[in-house]
Amino acid sequence: MLRNSVAQETLFYSDFRPMMMGPDAPPDRLGYSVDIVVEAAQRLGRPVTTEYRPFARALQAVRNRSDAIQVSVFRDPVREPRYRWIAMTHSEEIAFLTLATRLDRLNQARSLRAIGVERRSGLDNLLTSAGFTNLQRVARPDLNAIKLQGGRIDAWAAGVNPAMWTWRELGFAEPLIVGRPLGARDVYVAAGLEFPAPLATRYAQAIASMDEDGEIDAIIKRYADQKD
Repeated sequence: MLRNSVAQETLFYSDFRPMMMGPDAPPDRLGYSVDIVVEAAQRLGRPVTTEYRPFARALQAVRNRSDAIQVSVFRDPVREPRYRWIAMTHSEEIAFLTLATRLDRLNQARSLRAIGVERRSGLDNLLTSAGFTNLQRVARPDLNAIKLQGGRIDAWAAGVNPAMWTWRELGFAEPLIVGRPLGARDVYVAAGLEFPAPLATRYAQAIASMDEDGEIDAIIKRYADQKD
């Protein structure tokens, strides 16, 4: 048994679809970020439970526990010293999404009346660090989609795949205009600093093996194939 190991892990997930499918998702469809870590745990023979929490609360809970994992989180300088970064699972393109003028650069967005971001998300941290003062923060991505559709914000800064998924799920007819990617953000599995280092290494090895044998791509593809 691992020294200072815990009996089992709790996997926290939030509402950034399709990576994490939110509180009303069926147990077998919690999002591909959840499925990836569940599969890694199965390969290790580790029992896990899954628990929904809003993203900011989930991150706080993970920081204060030695037996919890956040299945999907962007790594950035603000978060860097606060967590044990277990493994990268995949990358997501980020961009400004609008219903009018296409936004391809940060400077184009500085003069907008309002940009929607998810509170304490990687994009919130990025734009705040870049000096943006026109951010409107909400707890869930669907709220930003609703605000954009209703004209209450001018742009939505988000991961492209999750934003497009949310837009389709809400049934909005207007086509989203996706700006040139601002970059590709790597998505990580993270834990608190008290999470056992040997166990984190084992999870990292299991996730690496899933990447090598194509299982991660297969899990993500299942959600893309069933998006409608």
